Amino acid sequence: MRTVVVWFKTDLRLHDNETLIKAIAQSDAIIPVYCFDESQFGITDFGFQKTGSFRAQFLLESILDLDKNLRAVGSGLVVLKGKPEVEIPKIVAHYKANKVVAKREVSYEERQTEALVQEALFKLKCELQTSVLVPCIMLRIYLFRLKIFQMYLPISEKEQKKMR
Repeated sequence: MRTVVVWFKTDLRLHDNETLIKAIAQSDAIIPVYCFDESQFGITDFGFQKTGSFRAQFLLESILDLDKNLRAVGSGLVVLKGKPEVEIPKIVAHYKANKVVAKREVSYEERQTEALVQEALFKLKCELQTSVLVPCIMLRIYLFRLKIFQMYLPISEKEQKKMR
């Protein structure tokens, strides 16, 4: 089975998400993931917060909305905290994923993070594939197909027993 991790970063929506399109097209199962990168919540060299309170609130609301939308189609969002170059490979190893798809970043720091993630994934024989925009009409077709794809939602054994 081809399992792909979808690494959500700044594209926290389903309705026009290019990375989700690639994941659905290339896999039998997808693992939706968001990682709170600790480095984005630090202080700059100039003494300013990298992520202010309003931005942090918007980010939290967007992640909750993304999770809600994923659950509406039978999945959910795996939320991690830490360095992406450490946390993303853990998810890849746990689910035996063979690919991670993500939106291509343009800023220096984010590109550096992508390079570190790619290096860590290479050790696991897993590919990091970053993408650029595709037409929205394709997304509508793939979102329709999404409903028939298996999407993993990590649930503990204890929670599984409660559901039975």
